[in-house]
Amino acid sequence: MVIKMYKCMTQLNTMDRILYESQRQGRISFYMTNYGEEGTHIGSAAALDPKDLIFGQYREAGMKVEGINIVFKI
Repeated sequence: MVIKMYKCMTQLNTMDRILYESQRQGRISFYMTNYGEEGTHIGSAAALDPKDLIFGQYREAGMKVEGINIVFKI
């Protein structure tokens, strides 16, 4: 479990870096990083069941990395 959580945190960090660089290059218009918040997202998601729903915000991509269903309210 701990190794899976660590892999998810590093995956989130890599995704953050790629998307942030894309935003700085003008390829995407808006992106908020998760730097320093990886553990809170992955740790919270680890306590949930896969069938649980989360009503996420822009900085909760770590929940999706962990495999939890997210409902984004637009």
